[in-house]
Amino acid sequence: MAGVTRIWGIGGRLVTSIVIVAVAAIALMGVVCLKIMEERAVALKAGEAALVAEMVRAAAEGGGGGGEALLSRARAGGRIRGYAVTGAGGEVLTGERPESAGREGRTVLYADGVKVRLVGAGRFTMGSADLVVEARLPGARSLVFTVPLDDIAEQLSAVRSLVVFFAVVDTFFIVAIGIYLVYRAVIGPVRRLEAAASRIAAGELGVRAAVEGYDEIGSLARSFNTMAESVEEQIRSLESVNRRLVEARERLVTSEKLASLGRLAAGIAHEIGNPLSAVLGYVTLLSRGRLEGAQEAEVLEKTRREIMRMDAIVREVLDFTSPDRGGGCATAPVEEVLKEAVDLFNSCGDGPAAQVELEVRPGTPPAGMDPGRLRQVVINLLSNARDAMAGGVIRVSAGPGLLDRRGAGGPRRRRDDPPPPASGSGGQDAGARPAVVIEVADSGPGLTDEERAMVFEPFYTTKEPGRGTGLGLFVCREIVKIYGGEIGVRSGPGRGATFTVTVPARTGEDGDAASPTKA
Repeated sequence: MAGVTRIWGIGGRLVTSIVIVAVAAIALMGVVCLKIMEERAVALKAGEAALVAEMVRAAAEGGGGGGEALLSRARAGGRIRGYAVTGAGGEVLTGERPESAGREGRTVLYADGVKVRLVGAGRFTMGSADLVVEARLPGARSLVFTVPLDDIAEQLSAVRSLVVFFAVVDTFFIVAIGIYLVYRAVIGPVRRLEAAASRIAAGELGVRAAVEGYDEIGSLARSFNTMAESVEEQIRSLESVNRRLVEARERLVTSEKLASLGRLAAGIAHEIGNPLSAVLGYVTLLSRGRLEGAQEAEVLEKTRREIMRMDAIVREVLDFTSPDRGGGCATAPVEEVLKEAVDLFNSCGDGPAAQVELEVRPGTPPAGMDPGRLRQVVINLLSNARDAMAGGVIRVSAGPGLLDRRGAGGPRRRRDDPPPPASGSGGQDAGARPAVVIEVADSGPGLTDEERAMVFEPFYTTKEPGRGTGLGLFVCREIVKIYGGEIGVRSGPGRGATFTVTVPARTGEDGDAASPTKA
């Protein structure tokens, strides 16, 4: 198809137009010439016929049979085809009235009582045309005879063949010359422009179109080269800007990493600094050897607690930065994991007493995450709930739900984006998938707006000094995010706090639900 398009492109159309115009002009010129030749030949033939009629009339006026003898000789010589002399009443006196004498025709000559008509001629051919000559004779007689035009028809046929031959030859030369001129003036420059444009599109920005001349094609080539120079300059400028943007982005990412590392180091130093100072003080007291048995045991116990506190801080940091971030595809039976978490929580005697109420709604699917990780998240939430209350009831519930793919690791939607299309199954959002929703609610004092905004930040805690590291909820959020889930909190002053964990469900239709997200 591309070859056909190239052949019948602008060059093909120009050459075709030239051929059509040339053939039409040659044909029109040939027709005009043939008609002129035909008219002149008929006029000459009509003059000869009128001369014969004058001679016959002159012979008839002189008396005798000279006129009839003249007609006989002309007929015998083929100059006329038939004749008749008629009387005043139209009766035939001599000869035989020609058949074509009664046919309609075009008058080509009328002078001195002689009328010559052309009958039987076609639009472009003479065919069986004849000249019918009518002349008045003395004694109220009339002469009528026909003159054949066979010789004119043969001459015109030969001329017509010659015109056709020259038309074909002229057309061939016109096409050849037209193709050469069109290629040189139009096709060649246009193809050079096309080749230059293709090379520029392929990345050769320094290419320019080599087209000379001051016609429209030359002007187009110069405009094209000007545009190519502008495009090259703009692309070079964009490449320079892009390089600077990439460098700036790399510096920004490095700065963010260093800032995060600095915040993490500062937080760890701050959290470990207090128990480390206490341990140093206790060791100094012990090194003096002035403590009695009970005092020494108390100091040793306090030292142990401070060391355990530092150990907890380090372990939580290691849990977050551990290379093992979720394993492969895993399945966590929700009810079983929640029961284990509650049992472990109840067996731990630290903190105020709290009663846990567990509810797992029917139809709750397995969670698509590691059971140990899920158990760690739930125990962390239970510990925070217990620490927030001075005794009371902690309600833990689980049930089926939906997780927005765009909200957890999927593409984000802008506020002015159109709503996503609904799927064909019950109108469910095409961007949602089955999930498990776990809620841990306490009856504590609740959180303020400021606390709720900061509660998942690392090293932020609302607990008393020495009771919390500020890493528990942060680690919970990072674990849930690894598995493509979400964690949030609903709370207000005096209304307690409800933490909601939403993780993908492990179902047969969603085989990758348990695959951890690369962080």
